[in-house]
Amino acid sequence: MTKKELLSKLTDIVSEVLNVKPESIRVQSSFMKDLNATYVDVGMLFMEVEDKFGLKISNAEQAEITNVQMLCDYLVKKLKISR
Repeated sequence: MTKKELLSKLTDIVSEVLNVKPESIRVQSSFMKDLNATYVDVGMLFMEVEDKFGLKISNAEQAEITNVQMLCDYLVKKLKISR
């Protein structure tokens, strides 16, 4: 999987879980400020990402990840995606 493919998959997940149109999602979009997610929504988003990618994101890590780009960068590192 490339970074571009990962970002596309993330956009689909964010769109589905947060019930927003994919075209309204930007890499700098904050889950809560820009996409109007609640704490519960963000928790559900992380659970879905964990399920889709087969990994565990600690509560401390979740607290640091506040936007799409940060989540993408985290997954690139965890999944060892080079491109």
